[in-house]
Amino acid sequence: MEPMSERAFPARWRRARHEAGVVLLIALIVLVLMSLAAASVIRSTDTGTLVAGNLAFRQATMYAGDIAVNRAVEELQSGAYIGRTYYRSAFYFKDAAGKPNFKDAGRIASDAIWESSDVPCIDENGRATDCAADTGNYRIQYLIERQCKSDPVLTDGEDIRSKCTVDPETVALAAADAFAKKSGSTVPPIEADTLDLYYRVIIRARGPRGGVNFYEAMLAAKAQPGT
Repeated sequence: MEPMSERAFPARWRRARHEAGVVLLIALIVLVLMSLAAASVIRSTDTGTLVAGNLAFRQATMYAGDIAVNRAVEELQSGAYIGRTYYRSAFYFKDAAGKPNFKDAGRIASDAIWESSDVPCIDENGRATDCAADTGNYRIQYLIERQCKSDPVLTDGEDIRSKCTVDPETVALAAADAFAKKSGSTVPPIEADTLDLYYRVIIRARGPRGGVNFYEAMLAAKAQPGT
């Protein structure tokens, strides 16, 4: 007769092998789940990096677009904008009623004027560049739009006030000056050279990775440069 411990050993051995197989299976499942989690984290990190990079490029186009604002300021102060093909003496982007349209981003983005030779193209250093060639650098264009419904008589202050958006502070100062010069009951008209008009600068800035952004700035300047 064999001892009981020796007869029971094969059953215990088989049970241990079975349990070891279950543990291996669970370990493999956990390993697969950990691999999937790691892959998800890596992909999420890559996506976050791409988003951050795109935001950085977008922000950079805004800074590059500042050169267009600076140029517009210089042109408005010197009067160099007059006669330029990219200057619009009255509302260019306007609605059916002839009022400035600040919401029609679709038209501003697709208007053929940007693709014509009428609008010069500069890089982030202010040097002339070819906007048609995407070399991965910045390409900046801008339009100057005087905020007038129609062309005013630039020597007539009242006509300017009736047709254009005028800086209210200069209107108040001009009205006070005119009242101070009144003769009897007659108040002279507001002098045109005392008024500041509003000009809208619309900027299209294109940068690396095909990024395209539009910006605008409102500037005030004399109706008659140099006055």
